[in-house]
Amino acid sequence: YNWCVCVCFRVGSTHSFCSRPVRGLDGLRLHTSDLPLLGRLQGGELCSLSNRQHGHDVCGPREEPQVTVHKDTNTSFLLPLHNHLLIKCFLATKSDSKQQLENVSHKPSVSFFDFRFNNADFISRNPVLSALKVVYYCCFALLYGLAGSCSDVVMVNSTWTLGHILALWRAPSRTSIVYPPCDVRAFLDIPLEGEDEDELEEGWEELGRELGSEEEGRGGVDRKCHSIVSVGQFRPEKDHPLQIRAFRKLLDRKGDGPGGREALRLVLIGGCRNQEDEDRVLMLRGLCQELGVSDRVDFRLNVPFEELKRELVNATIGLHTMWNEHFGIGVVECMAAGTIVLAHKSGGPKLDIVVPHEGRQTGFLADSDDSYAAAMETILALSPLAKLEIKRAARESVGRFSDQEFEACFLAATECLLN
Repeated sequence: YNWCVCVCFRVGSTHSFCSRPVRGLDGLRLHTSDLPLLGRLQGGELCSLSNRQHGHDVCGPREEPQVTVHKDTNTSFLLPLHNHLLIKCFLATKSDSKQQLENVSHKPSVSFFDFRFNNADFISRNPVLSALKVVYYCCFALLYGLAGSCSDVVMVNSTWTLGHILALWRAPSRTSIVYPPCDVRAFLDIPLEGEDEDELEEGWEELGRELGSEEEGRGGVDRKCHSIVSVGQFRPEKDHPLQIRAFRKLLDRKGDGPGGREALRLVLIGGCRNQEDEDRVLMLRGLCQELGVSDRVDFRLNVPFEELKRELVNATIGLHTMWNEHFGIGVVECMAAGTIVLAHKSGGPKLDIVVPHEGRQTGFLADSDDSYAAAMETILALSPLAKLEIKRAARESVGRFSDQEFEACFLAATECLLN
């Protein structure tokens, strides 16, 4: 396709799937443009959506391409311009405005696109200003839907995002799901814990003991130290306080005996982008002190990949608490590493990732302090054989998110443009 020039907008990200080589598009002349996130400037939380859109739209292409690729909805207001110029447009997107509108109207205290996380405190605590913000979101959603409807092809990264984009843009025939490519090859060669024959024998013996008596049904005395690992930047929407509160409840359930408090650790691994994130880590440390779990919680900041890999491989549980995350690449990485995943019962993890694979369980879901604590207790009580079966099913299922699958879905979605 030597006739085709493609301008790819990479919004607020150091990398983009659009910058990955895709077999079948070798002749495509690709131009990329990194656009600033004006919504992160001071005061941007007042009208963050319109700030981002305006900032990106004034950075439109300086040439007239025949195909434009917008990586994010933050450039969606360029779509009518490109469509008017008879340029083929497609958008790889995640949706904000509909969820924000629902949050302001019905759920003012929940995380992720949550009103308290996306607005200044004086707005979220004032009913009059909150009502005005609802009107703002309604107007923005209307304009956003009109702009998005100018796309020729729309790709979304999950089933959850698909529902929101269809509600806003109403273009089901032009919209398809293309899961992001998750490079988990570094984890797949690691043997799963329990795969060795001796450990399997121990698993069968333990299963027999579980059927034998109620006391032994709890697996006897578990003297192994179990780590519960969370991986994610220390951003408010990741909801690390929920992890700490749930861990405290788990410790209360397990008690101080063997296999209890001293055998459990919560490891929070993540990066700090700025001073706000560092202050948030201090707040989380304070919460640990307040709940009396500081001796059982470790913070690992900005760790190298090898250390991250080691922690995931050695972990018993991979913890995820972000409400309505669009996809959840971190969840996929935990599954590939052989860690039993406990993810939030919402968004991409619920609908696309932690789902049965060939009829077999791939992980667990929860949505509150109590349900997380109960799920962690259930996972810890599983026999080695039961854990191994979940790990195997989870690892097999991540093939759906490989580079090869991404390339096939990407080409299928854009075939109408190239023809």
